[in-house]
Amino acid sequence: MKKEQLQSAIDAVRTAIITEIKGLELYQTAAAKAEDPDARRMFEMLADEERGHKAYLEKHYESLMKTGEWDKTELSPRSEEEVGEFIIDDAFRRSLRRGNFEMAVVAIAVDLEAKAVAFYKEVAEQAEDPETRQVFEHLARWEEGHHQQFLEMERELRDSYFSDRGFAPM
Repeated sequence: MKKEQLQSAIDAVRTAIITEIKGLELYQTAAAKAEDPDARRMFEMLADEERGHKAYLEKHYESLMKTGEWDKTELSPRSEEEVGEFIIDDAFRRSLRRGNFEMAVVAIAVDLEAKAVAFYKEVAEQAEDPETRQVFEHLARWEEGHHQQFLEMERELRDSYFSDRGFAPM
């Protein structure tokens, strides 16, 4: 990898780590504040997912800093079937209908995940190095799975909120 490609990769990984920390902190805080046990459990699972993404990125960061190369053992973090496999379950959906706090966390999560997906796709598209592209394409697919599920949940919650108040669309 050329020197400027290496610096670009390092900068992108640093930004990505901060992005994952934001999600991790959001879900940890939501888990601590959630009153419903199903909501708490799901937020803890989401925090674990973000913690895994952060660890994946930190291994790469350490390798880039020490060797100037991507960590070869971490280039394909999951099989294609596993990427985006995270499922938000019905118990979590039911718990969200009971709390405005949890509903707000879902709305914030939609924005966070969308920004992460956009950033990872942009880095992948601009990467000249094939390994950099591969790492960020995987990250984009990971976060895209979360984003799509949160978008669906946000729509359901919005519809449910207005329906419960007699403002359902005609």
